[in-house]
Amino acid sequence: MPLDQSERKRALVDRCNGPYRSLEEALDEVEPFTTIYLAEGVYSCHKPITKPGIIICKRDIEKDVFIVGNEGPVIEVQLEKADYVVFKDIVITHSGLCF
Repeated sequence: MPLDQSERKRALVDRCNGPYRSLEEALDEVEPFTTIYLAEGVYSCHKPITKPGIIICKRDIEKDVFIVGNEGPVIEVQLEKADYVVFKDIVITHSGLCF
């Protein structure tokens, strides 16, 4: 059953001011059903998302947030069939380069 927004835990990823300096660090540390806010910038994610109910969104409506991959999938999600991950207002792109 989805949690009400007021019941969800929250985490901030901000390379300059933390508390998490990368998306991967936040995904390792947060509990399932946490909303992760990303500060403006470009991120990568080389680990699969394995925790259900994660919402990843940008912290500032007027700022741009990108998740970029250059080898393999940009984001890999490994969840059970009924579980979910949500990306809100995030640009997900692949460089098209494979090394």
